[in-house]
Amino acid sequence: MNPKVIIFAIIILLVSGFFVFKSQAAEIPLPFAQQLATSSIIPIPTVEKGARISAFEAYRLIGLNLNSWDPNALLIQVKPSDLRPQSLKDFDLEDGLTSEWLFYFSSEDGKENSRYKVNTLSQQIEIIAGNISLPDYASPIQISRWKLDSNRLLALANQNGFPQWQEVHPGYQITSTQVELVSRTDTPYWHLTAHHDRGTFELQITADKGKILPPDTH
Repeated sequence: MNPKVIIFAIIILLVSGFFVFKSQAAEIPLPFAQQLATSSIIPIPTVEKGARISAFEAYRLIGLNLNSWDPNALLIQVKPSDLRPQSLKDFDLEDGLTSEWLFYFSSEDGKENSRYKVNTLSQQIEIIAGNISLPDYASPIQISRWKLDSNRLLALANQNGFPQWQEVHPGYQITSTQVELVSRTDTPYWHLTAHHDRGTFELQITADKGKILPPDTH
């Protein structure tokens, strides 16, 4: 047989085999950890550009937009954005407001997570769904039991030892206080943390009745 014909036949077999392999591989889903996150943008033009708002006000803006990802999604964590450079962060415990809030959700089956970023500067809600990290300790937040908004945290902290801790740590900047809304049981709570040098002030406040859980202060 002509050698050229044999070579041509081998090339045809190799090429056809490659496309069969590629077709079969495309049918195999990637493991969840390898899936690429998908993103989408929802405009919120009715919000004043750059307005500093509370956590619950930001949650209201999300509203029915959960349907764009999963209408049965479970809220896992709420916190002021930590995605900005420090110089651009505008959360202040004095009023509990910021122009950028983060909301972390889990799908009802727990197989996928999403992050909603409410940004009044860009007047947008950015949704990223996929392999988003969530706190290992957190459980779903019952929205019906979320009564305490972020703008009431300082008053409760001041009633429970925060001013005394600040006196011992005079260089502490209140704007660096970290807060998050999470739930480890059926009751959601606000976790407030302040660090300065080697000193730490922690306060856990239930989000339904504003009950103070035992703080870890040292």
